[in-house]
Amino acid sequence: MKAPRRVLYFSDGTLEEYSTDDEQDDMCRTHAETSQLVKASELSWIGWFGYQMITTSSRALAVCDYLGENIAYYLGITAPKYQYELEEHQRCLKEEEEERRQAAEETQGWGHDTSTLATPSTLTPPPSLPQSYKMSSLLSQAEASLQEEATTEAPYDDLPRY
Repeated sequence: MKAPRRVLYFSDGTLEEYSTDDEQDDMCRTHAETSQLVKASELSWIGWFGYQMITTSSRALAVCDYLGENIAYYLGITAPKYQYELEEHQRCLKEEEEERRQAAEETQGWGHDTSTLATPSTLTPPPSLPQSYKMSSLLSQAEASLQEEATTEAPYDDLPRY
Protein backbone atom coordinates (compact mmCIF):
# COMPACT_ATOMS: atom_id res chain seq x y z
CA MET A 1 0.00 0.00 0.00
CA LYS A 2 1.30 3.41 -0.98
CA ALA A 3 1.57 6.20 1.52
CA PRO A 4 -0.44 9.28 0.59
CA ARG A 5 1.54 12.13 -0.92
CA ARG A 6 -0.57 14.66 0.91
CA VAL A 7 -3.40 14.47 3.48
CA LEU A 8 -5.89 17.33 3.54
CA TYR A 9 -8.01 17.74 6.66
CA PHE A 10 -11.52 19.19 6.38
CA SER A 11 -14.28 19.72 8.93
CA ASP A 12 -16.25 16.80 7.47
CA GLY A 13 -13.37 14.37 6.89
CA THR A 14 -9.99 13.94 5.27
CA LEU A 15 -8.78 13.68 1.70
CA GLU A 16 -5.68 11.68 0.87
CA GLU A 17 -3.84 12.45 -2.35
CA TYR A 18 -1.73 9.72 -3.86
CA SER A 19 0.89 10.43 -6.49
CA THR A 20 2.43 8.42 -9.27
CA ASP A 21 6.13 8.10 -9.93
CA ASP A 22 5.83 10.38 -12.97
CA GLU A 23 4.34 13.18 -10.87
CA GLN A 24 7.14 12.88 -8.31
CA ASP A 25 9.79 13.02 -11.03
CA ASP A 26 8.11 16.05 -12.59
CA MET A 27 7.97 17.83 -9.24
CA CYS A 28 11.66 17.18 -8.59
CA ARG A 29 12.61 18.37 -12.07
CA THR A 30 10.53 21.54 -11.89
CA HIS A 31 12.00 22.47 -8.50
CA ALA A 32 15.55 21.86 -9.77
CA GLU A 33 14.90 23.72 -13.01
CA THR A 34 13.43 26.79 -11.31
CA SER A 35 16.30 27.05 -8.85
CA GLN A 36 18.84 26.93 -11.68
CA LEU A 37 16.93 29.09 -14.16
CA VAL A 38 17.94 32.38 -12.60
CA LYS A 39 21.42 33.24 -11.46
CA ALA A 40 21.27 36.56 -9.68
CA SER A 41 24.93 37.32 -10.35
CA GLU A 42 24.40 37.25 -14.12
CA LEU A 43 21.37 39.61 -14.18
CA SER A 44 21.37 43.30 -15.04
CA TRP A 45 20.50 45.79 -12.32
CA ILE A 46 16.85 46.02 -13.34
CA GLY A 47 16.49 42.23 -13.71
CA TRP A 48 18.31 41.66 -10.41
CA PHE A 49 16.06 44.19 -8.65
CA GLY A 50 12.90 42.55 -10.10
CA TYR A 51 14.12 39.09 -9.09
CA GLN A 52 14.84 40.27 -5.55
CA MET A 53 11.42 41.96 -5.31
CA ILE A 54 9.56 38.83 -6.44
CA THR A 55 11.60 36.55 -4.16
CA THR A 56 11.20 38.84 -1.15
CA SER A 57 7.46 39.38 -1.68
CA SER A 58 6.77 35.65 -2.11
CA ARG A 59 8.68 34.90 1.12
CA ALA A 60 6.84 37.73 2.93
CA LEU A 61 3.51 36.32 1.73
CA ALA A 62 4.49 32.85 3.02
CA VAL A 63 5.40 34.36 6.41
CA CYS A 64 2.08 36.29 6.55
CA ASP A 65 0.14 33.11 5.72
CA TYR A 66 1.97 31.20 8.45
CA LEU A 67 1.44 33.92 11.06
CA GLY A 68 -2.21 34.41 10.07
CA GLU A 69 -2.98 30.70 10.43
CA ASN A 70 -1.31 30.53 13.84
CA ILE A 71 -2.95 33.69 15.14
CA ALA A 72 -6.36 32.47 13.95
CA TYR A 73 -5.75 29.15 15.70
CA TYR A 74 -4.74 30.79 19.00
CA LEU A 75 -7.70 33.20 18.88
CA GLY A 76 -10.05 30.29 18.25
CA ILE A 77 -11.33 31.58 14.92
CA THR A 78 -10.72 28.28 13.16
CA ALA A 79 -12.49 26.21 15.82
CA PRO A 80 -16.08 25.08 15.17
CA LYS A 81 -18.56 27.77 16.21
CA TYR A 82 -20.40 25.80 18.92
CA GLN A 83 -17.77 23.21 19.82
CA TYR A 84 -17.83 24.18 23.49
CA GLU A 85 -21.59 23.50 23.62
CA LEU A 86 -21.15 20.13 21.95
CA GLU A 87 -18.46 19.20 24.46
CA GLU A 88 -20.67 20.34 27.35
CA HIS A 89 -23.55 18.26 26.02
CA GLN A 90 -21.33 15.18 25.74
CA ARG A 91 -20.05 15.78 29.29
CA CYS A 92 -23.64 16.06 30.62
CA LEU A 93 -24.63 12.84 28.84
CA LYS A 94 -21.68 11.03 30.40
CA GLU A 95 -22.58 12.36 33.86
CA GLU A 96 -26.21 11.26 33.48
CA GLU A 97 -25.14 7.82 32.31
CA GLU A 98 -22.77 7.53 35.27
CA GLU A 99 -25.57 8.56 37.69
CA ARG A 100 -27.93 5.98 36.16
CA ARG A 101 -25.25 3.31 36.42
CA GLN A 102 -24.56 4.17 40.07
CA ALA A 103 -28.29 4.19 40.88
CA ALA A 104 -28.67 0.80 39.21
CA GLU A 105 -25.73 -0.57 41.21
CA GLU A 106 -27.18 0.79 44.46
CA THR A 107 -30.63 -0.69 43.86
CA GLN A 108 -29.36 -3.96 42.43
CA GLY A 109 -30.65 -6.91 44.42
CA TRP A 110 -33.44 -4.97 46.07
CA GLY A 111 -36.69 -6.72 45.27
CA HIS A 112 -40.10 -5.14 45.41
CA ASP A 113 -42.26 -6.27 48.32
CA THR A 114 -45.64 -6.85 46.67
CA SER A 115 -47.47 -7.49 49.97
CA THR A 116 -47.59 -3.78 50.80
CA LEU A 117 -48.71 -2.65 47.35
CA ALA A 118 -52.29 -1.50 46.91
CA THR A 119 -54.53 -3.89 45.01
CA PRO A 120 -57.97 -3.12 43.58
CA SER A 121 -59.65 -4.98 46.44
CA THR A 122 -57.84 -2.92 49.11
CA LEU A 123 -58.54 0.47 47.54
CA THR A 124 -61.39 2.51 49.00
CA PRO A 125 -63.87 4.11 46.60
CA PRO A 126 -63.93 7.91 46.40
CA PRO A 127 -66.56 9.69 48.45
CA SER A 128 -69.84 10.29 46.66
CA LEU A 129 -70.96 13.77 45.69
CA PRO A 130 -74.18 15.35 46.90
CA GLN A 131 -77.18 15.13 44.55
CA SER A 132 -76.94 18.82 43.60
CA TYR A 133 -73.47 18.26 42.09
CA LYS A 134 -74.26 15.21 40.01
CA MET A 135 -74.36 15.49 36.24
CA SER A 136 -77.78 13.94 35.82
CA SER A 137 -79.42 16.58 37.99
CA LEU A 138 -77.69 19.34 36.06
CA LEU A 139 -78.89 17.90 32.76
CA SER A 140 -82.47 17.61 33.95
CA GLN A 141 -82.40 21.25 35.14
CA ALA A 142 -81.06 22.41 31.74
CA GLU A 143 -83.78 20.44 29.90
CA ALA A 144 -86.46 21.97 32.08
CA SER A 145 -85.26 25.50 31.43
CA LEU A 146 -85.18 24.84 27.65
CA GLN A 147 -88.77 23.55 27.72
CA GLU A 148 -89.91 26.65 29.59
CA GLU A 149 -88.30 28.90 26.99
CA ALA A 150 -89.92 26.93 24.17
CA THR A 151 -93.40 27.38 25.67
CA THR A 152 -93.08 31.12 26.22
CA GLU A 153 -93.79 33.33 23.25
CA ALA A 154 -90.79 35.13 21.77
CA PRO A 155 -91.23 38.83 20.90
CA TYR A 156 -89.89 38.36 17.35
CA ASP A 157 -92.02 35.40 16.23
CA ASP A 158 -93.38 37.28 13.23
CA LEU A 159 -89.90 37.59 11.63
CA PRO A 160 -88.94 35.00 9.02
CA ARG A 161 -86.46 32.38 10.12
CA TYR A 162 -83.53 31.37 7.98
